[in-house]
Amino acid sequence: MNIAAGKNIKQKLEEGFKGKIKPQEVLAKYTSIKIGGPVDLFLLPENCDDLIFLIKFLNSRGIRFRVIGNGTNLLISEQKLHGAVVQLCSEYFKTIKEEGNVVLAGAGILLPAFIEFARVKGFSGCEFLSGIPGTIGGALIMNAGVKDLDYKSNGKTYCISDILKKVEVVDKEGNKRVFSKAEISFFYRGSDLKDKGTVVRAWFNLQKENTDKVSVNIKRYWQHRRLFQDISLPNAGCVFKNPQNYSLSAGELIDRCRLKGTSVGDAKVSTVHANFIVNADKARFDQVKELISLIQRNNRYEYK
Repeated sequence: MNIAAGKNIKQKLEEGFKGKIKPQEVLAKYTSIKIGGPVDLFLLPENCDDLIFLIKFLNSRGIRFRVIGNGTNLLISEQKLHGAVVQLCSEYFKTIKEEGNVVLAGAGILLPAFIEFARVKGFSGCEFLSGIPGTIGGALIMNAGVKDLDYKSNGKTYCISDILKKVEVVDKEGNKRVFSKAEISFFYRGSDLKDKGTVVRAWFNLQKENTDKVSVNIKRYWQHRRLFQDISLPNAGCVFKNPQNYSLSAGELIDRCRLKGTSVGDAKVSTVHANFIVNADKARFDQVKELISLIQRNNRYEYK
């Protein structure tokens, strides 16, 4: 997309798009690690109809687009990104309400807000998501989760898919579709949802519980996060997936290689959690990539 074409596309978009259009927006402000260059078009649809119009518009012109949530698991180059980035952060995509023992949440709802809504309404089942900074949409795409804090559970993992009932998406042709949990393939830190379309909202099965008990559970997960995860500096969360069928986590393996505190420029392996790379000041994309490669070279396990 050249500059002239970009201006023309912006004018055409404005004829039918009600949301916000931000040409040449720098993406660093939208990522938790605070790294990222400009994109041709940064688009914020107002509602689902706006999203449908946008998807059809971009597809009809062959413009590639990516949908982001809260930017908590993204590493973006400083080089210009051609195409469009879409973020669902309007009030429409942050709608949340209860329907019996089911909670309906928009894709743009931050997980802390989702958990707090459940707590206030006396729902339990989502406390394990406490401390994860993403959105409902992003968490579903990545099947976000954590290990159970109870040592007796032998490392049981809770994932957001465990509490999911169904998801509404807008597919790549701009059609609304609803998928039940059984129609979606969930796996460790992933799903096939991104192939089905853009998540708009989702329904979750929760259980009624005493608010005080829910509060205690939330506090436990938050305390664990503060102790064992680095939230003091900008980061993108865990960098490597844990090796399957192995007793040690990725962070423990990196720690055994004595790489905590290792730096490339301002990109640094966290001294709190070895699977976190933090931005100590003005880290660049290439520095983070080089540090990732250094970790891989110093570990005999293959990380993907």
